[in-house]
Amino acid sequence: MKTYKEFITELNKFEKFLFKQGVKAIKAFNPRQSLKSIKKRTLGATKKLRSDADNPFCSPRREAENLVKKYQNTVPGQKGA
Repeated sequence: MKTYKEFITELNKFEKFLFKQGVKAIKAFNPRQSLKSIKKRTLGATKKLRSDADNPFCSPRREAENLVKKYQNTVPGQKGA
């Protein structure tokens, strides 16, 4: 059984691998785009997905943080994000 730290490290490596594959695919699809613009858009999309409370592909800790943030933003009188 893996420890939490090993699990997170493995997830980060997998996300990095997917990012590189996505950049290659976009670059092959449209070679005129700059690598900087591709990276900027995909990093923004990745951050958006990680902050989504309904995303099933994030760690349990991150999921709990997202649910707390969602609760704080929707229930009046609670402390903000």
